[in-house]
Amino acid sequence: MKAKLFRAIAFLSVLIVFLTSSPSLTAFAATVYHALDPGWVEVYSENFDEGFGGWSPLGGQADIKLDSRYSKSGSYSFLVSNRPDTWAGPSLDVSDMLYAGKKYRFDAFVRQDSTEKNTVSLIIKYMIEGASDPTYDQIASTELKAEGWGRISGYYTVPDDASDYIIYFEHSDKSVSFAIDTVLISTNEASSVTTEAKEYQEISYGFEEGTDNWHAYTDAHIERSSNFSHTGRYSLYTSERTSPLSVPAINISSLVTHGISYEYSAFVMYNGRSYNNEHEFRLIISYMTGDTKQEKVLDAKTLQKSNWSKLTGEFILPDDASAVNLLITSGESEESDGYVAYYIDDVNIMDSTLKNQHETSAIALRILIIIGIALLVAVMFLLMLKKINASNDLLADAVTDSMTRALNRNSYEMQIAHLENVPNDCKKLWITVCDVNFLKLINDNYGHRKGDDAIIRCADVIIAAIGRKGRVYRTGGDEFVCMTNSDVTEKLKEAIALEAQNYKGYPFSAAVGASCYHPDEDGPEPNIKAIIERSDKEMYKDKSRIKKEMSGMM
Repeated sequence: MKAKLFRAIAFLSVLIVFLTSSPSLTAFAATVYHALDPGWVEVYSENFDEGFGGWSPLGGQADIKLDSRYSKSGSYSFLVSNRPDTWAGPSLDVSDMLYAGKKYRFDAFVRQDSTEKNTVSLIIKYMIEGASDPTYDQIASTELKAEGWGRISGYYTVPDDASDYIIYFEHSDKSVSFAIDTVLISTNEASSVTTEAKEYQEISYGFEEGTDNWHAYTDAHIERSSNFSHTGRYSLYTSERTSPLSVPAINISSLVTHGISYEYSAFVMYNGRSYNNEHEFRLIISYMTGDTKQEKVLDAKTLQKSNWSKLTGEFILPDDASAVNLLITSGESEESDGYVAYYIDDVNIMDSTLKNQHETSAIALRILIIIGIALLVAVMFLLMLKKINASNDLLADAVTDSMTRALNRNSYEMQIAHLENVPNDCKKLWITVCDVNFLKLINDNYGHRKGDDAIIRCADVIIAAIGRKGRVYRTGGDEFVCMTNSDVTEKLKEAIALEAQNYKGYPFSAAVGASCYHPDEDGPEPNIKAIIERSDKEMYKDKSRIKKEMSGMM
């Protein structure tokens, strides 16, 4: 039981660590798809390591589970089985992800539980305005072999008048179970992208398709270059600079909203043998307020030559700002070989207010999940503890006499059997036998309830006197046997005599006899039954003595 409890708590602890530190789904997708084509950005990815991710069987008539036997990335895949028809495969409502008139790319991996070749197709189902029945289009298909993962990939442009989009996988053999994993949906945007699938505005420039309206703030040569890049194939190269203001810039007046906090970032790299090993670069917002030119330095860092480095900072554009430009400048003075030429890449502008709210909500959700798991652990622990206690209670009931709380006859017989098998355990053992006196007289004259009470009183006195120094067994109606490591005869007699003074409507008394291993009598190996027999004789001697002393009083 303790092992099961430990395993349950260990599993939930690992789950908590995973929830608080697991990488994004994009990272999982990246390990499989490496990098998107230039100009393409991710809209959706799922690898099923955190659940079903909104996927369900089309029509709801098949069985689904997260399958740990095989996975393309992470630990699980999405398995659908017991399919009533070929179309009853994994489906996902993508109405909130796709937009009419836009082109998307769909990628996924599929694996079947079959030795036959079969075809799997990716289908999109949608409604056309004014139509009563849905429209079905095939996005892509692939032929699966007997073993291993097959990749399915295709492009699809959503019709302008379409709505209520659902994608699903169709398998040509309805009797076959199959799994999907690492689903990725991406879209072809210009390098300047507003990621509509996110809850916050994000504009990025990767220069994969052009310079994207970037220009020289003053005289300089600006070009897209494939010599170096931070990501993708291209970056923006600025050279032939004639002054410190000969820098790359972009007018963002129409892209950002006044009064809202945005986070700006860019990656910068320079090289060239004639340049110093270190140069300062700055990320600047330049704007006009009336006739006054203003500049806000968002970040300034001294960068190492030939290394890509990130500049980043946040800024709220004033309400009266105009002619807003984002600049990436070199803060160094002219060198012997002219002003520094440099590359920029992955410039990003993000609405940090909503982003922070989104991240705060995500953190709050994780905290709630962790609290929920902690509560689940606590509930499981309490339930298991209750079960353990119940088991212990059952075990205690099995060896305890319900009337007196002493160990019962069954427990006594087990101990005797042990002492017979291991006689050496008897060498330091004292056996004390106790028997309630005048029980028949009490039953006949005072009632059986008083007789039971006398038996219980005797047990209470013996158990209290011996405490943790030994064990007390009820071996018969009014008979008790004590097993201790020392002679407790006098201690028991004194406790019984003291209890006898507390008159409860009937005479109370008990006889006591004890014995232990005597090498001279028992020989080299003790015999537990012989020791008990001597204790019985001593008890009956004490009983006879008590009867003689009380014969005149009864």
